[in-house]
Amino acid sequence: MSVLAAYAKNTFADSIRNTDLIRDPHFDSALRQYFPQPLVERLGTEVNRHPLRNDIIATMIANDAINIGGVTAMFRLMEETSADEAAAA
Repeated sequence: MSVLAAYAKNTFADSIRNTDLIRDPHFDSALRQYFPQPLVERLGTEVNRHPLRNDIIATMIANDAINIGGVTAMFRLMEETSADEAAAA
């Protein structure tokens, strides 16, 4: 199951990495929580300009979606609703 979960997370993160979803300002606070607090305090909003911002946020979204819904949740949701990856997330 852990191999399936890892594969599902990687595949889903790749699918949403270049969508508008990860550019939503909502995820700025999630990105700040990803880094150690002293670093965020020192850099402030510059953390939002991190070169791996999109990769980190896509990975966080995929991890949460698969951890909560299971390895087939996003696939089933997209099949049943005809939603794309970003809408399913």
